[in-house]
Amino acid sequence: MRKRTRTKFTPEQKIKMRAFAEKAGWKINGCDEKSVREFCNEVGIERGVLKVWMHNNKYSLLNGKIREIEHGLCLNTHSNDGDGSSSS
Repeated sequence: MRKRTRTKFTPEQKIKMRAFAEKAGWKINGCDEKSVREFCNEVGIERGVLKVWMHNNKYSLLNGKIREIEHGLCLNTHSNDGDGSSSS
């Protein structure tokens, strides 16, 4: 028996899938089935492929987003420290 070939996504598909997953709360089962089918048809993937992609990417993409937010907050809290400017 041969292994299934690895699915390769275009950058556009990845962007659309991430947006859909974020809107859906990273859960495909709670979504309206019609909207899932329409999305899969639009992007050109099967429902099962979307489900596996969401499961595989949920934590890595969420962790990246959290790091971006934390990094942004760190930059904002320290942006004027020690730069010699006065607030008076």
